[in-house]
Amino acid sequence: MANNRLFNFIEQQYHAGKYNETLEKIQLIANKEKSYFLIELPVEEQVLKSTDGVFTLSSHHISIHKKMNNSTAVLSEYHYTGFLERAGVKYRLHVYFDTSDRMWEPQFSIESKDTETGWANFPMPELNQQFKQLARTHAFPFIKQVKEELKERVDQLRAEHAQRDKLASDLSAQSLVSEEYKEALAAIEETLVLLLPLDKQKRINELRLISKMKSVIEERLTKKVAAQAESPPLPEETKTETDADEEIPVTVAPVRKRRARVKCSREEKRFNQKIDDFKIQADFLISLKLDIEVEDLLKLYGSIQAHIVRLEDKTEGQGKRPKLKNISIAKLAQLRAIEQNVRNCGEALLHQLLLQKRFEEAEKLKPFHFSFSKEKLLNDPSYEKDTQLLQFLMTHCGLALNHPITIAGQNYDSLFVYLIPAQSESIDSIEAAIESLFSLTIGRVFNSDFSEWGERTAEVREAVQTAPSELKDCFNIGSDIGYKFILSQYPPGLLEEWAASKPSDFKNREGYEAAQKLVAAAKRLGMLETSDSSNSNRNRQPQRPTRGQGTNPYGFHNSHQPKPGESFDKADQACLLM
Repeated sequence: MANNRLFNFIEQQYHAGKYNETLEKIQLIANKEKSYFLIELPVEEQVLKSTDGVFTLSSHHISIHKKMNNSTAVLSEYHYTGFLERAGVKYRLHVYFDTSDRMWEPQFSIESKDTETGWANFPMPELNQQFKQLARTHAFPFIKQVKEELKERVDQLRAEHAQRDKLASDLSAQSLVSEEYKEALAAIEETLVLLLPLDKQKRINELRLISKMKSVIEERLTKKVAAQAESPPLPEETKTETDADEEIPVTVAPVRKRRARVKCSREEKRFNQKIDDFKIQADFLISLKLDIEVEDLLKLYGSIQAHIVRLEDKTEGQGKRPKLKNISIAKLAQLRAIEQNVRNCGEALLHQLLLQKRFEEAEKLKPFHFSFSKEKLLNDPSYEKDTQLLQFLMTHCGLALNHPITIAGQNYDSLFVYLIPAQSESIDSIEAAIESLFSLTIGRVFNSDFSEWGERTAEVREAVQTAPSELKDCFNIGSDIGYKFILSQYPPGLLEEWAASKPSDFKNREGYEAAQKLVAAAKRLGMLETSDSSNSNRNRQPQRPTRGQGTNPYGFHNSHQPKPGESFDKADQACLLM
């Protein structure tokens, strides 16, 4: 299972005493099987009403595991647990969130003595919306604050790393074997140790290289001090010129002997020669600038990374390659510079390929997807708001719809807010933004399993929460996106067939449930007759209502009028999970 950056950050803050005065009580629970943080949430009076009775919240908490749980077929970064009671019986609610804060179907269970875990599955579909609202309301504020602090910490450590890296580079130009250079490398190592568990960028090989360089320098300095201790300077005496001349060979000869060059093994010579080869190849590729072949760059970068991995010296005594002892510190510094230059080259190439919309080639540059600057790309003078490019960044490069972003000096609370224009702008521009949002989210599941539809709509729902209040007409946005999805994805007649279908008509239960949700959404949008048995309109092409009657404040059709007291911001209304 994958490591959890959120856990790693909270662990650093926890041991630093940063959570001593928070409203939430935070506990670190560690044992042989698993380690996780349990954040106890303040209990407020909370009642969930169902047709079978009333459930009362008794306690609740957030769990953040060291290893992300993939039991729900997605990597769960954290989950909300609520304990409820009804008529003296205890119930447990679990709601899982992924790394983009998207929620998955609630898991509700009843206390039972007949199961190994003490809990038995007890589905309550009619309460799913209230379950999700409960989890979002109580878990998200704490998580949002922690994630903002995590981003600030990563930015701080990245800046610190860049500053210390520059200092080390300047010192290396003066002397590679010195206390000052060793201390500069130790400072970089210290920053990397803190940054590595928090950053999506893969920095483990850089840490290996820095660690090896530091140990080699320390070894050289130790030998230098030992050599000086073994050869103390001669005591000063009054000598004739002849005596002094006679003693010159005596003092010089031993020094020359002690400074005899340390022999490198054949393996170490090959290691150092390979670095020279890397330098030649890297210089040639960099000279080509943006005319580099993607395959050539990836091959060189992969070889360099494999070379760095060998520096861990874990093969000693295992019948494999001999341990590398006498590597030249100059060669190590050279290898580090080459790796950095090739990485910079790869990030620049990825930047250019994306601007040129050469997405197939850009997809191959996986080693640089997370490390290159997305904000730099979006602020490039050549960049124009492009749905396909944003979709690539979200799919491959870790850019989330709710990710805070700065464009042209303006700070946006999320990518969603950047995509959706202000209310004062024209209806046409807002409709274009809806089209972009649709392509970025639900449109990504075209030509794939439509059961992913719920995940994509949940992505929209979560992003909408970052928008200003005047843009939070979630249902209207969701209705438009849902209409586009159903109309674009499915031919006339298919929805009617689904409406009359049985679970056995589908390969799995998930597919059937997804189809029924789409049928329900189509009915609410006025795209499907209410009667499931109606075949008269089987070949009817749905016609979109024109603007005018029944439109929402943004000018989009809203065929479903909420009943008195019905909330517009319910998650499944907002994004058609209904």
